[in-house]
Amino acid sequence: MLKGLYFESKCLGFSSGGNSTIDLPRHKKTAAKLADHERIDQAVERFFQVKQDYGKPFVCLVFDYKGANAVFKDIPVITETNDPDSKKAAKAQYRMADLRNTIRWVVNAILQWESLGWPMTPIAKVCASCPIQDCPNRNENAEV
Repeated sequence: MLKGLYFESKCLGFSSGGNSTIDLPRHKKTAAKLADHERIDQAVERFFQVKQDYGKPFVCLVFDYKGANAVFKDIPVITETNDPDSKKAAKAQYRMADLRNTIRWVVNAILQWESLGWPMTPIAKVCASCPIQDCPNRNENAEV
C-alpha cells in the first residue's frame, strides 16, 4: 500500500486523505533506493509522458512497476451521452443522472445545515482530528 501511496504522491502531489508519501524505505546499509523504488520512479516518469501524450479528459490510468516490460493500461470512462453506441450512451446518461442526483443531495444537505445553524454533531473519530480547538463538543463521547 505504501508503494501505491508513493506513486500517487509523485504523480498527483498527494495521495488519499490529502497526505503525501515522499519516500520509500531504502537499503539499510547504503540508503540506496531498492529495486521496487527505482521501478516506481520509472513508472512516475511514464505517467507524465502518458499524460502529455494522451489530454483525454476522462480516462483511468493503471500503471505497474514490473522489472521487465512495465506497462500501463488506459481505461476510458464513458461520458458521451450522444455516443452512437446505444449501450455507451445509456451508461453515460446513467452516470450524468447519478452525478446530478449527487450534486442535488449535497446542495440540499448544505441548505438544510445552513437553515439549522450548522448544528454540531460530535463523532469521536472525526472530532479527534478537528482543527477547531475551542469546540464545546470536541471531547464529548458518544454512548455505545
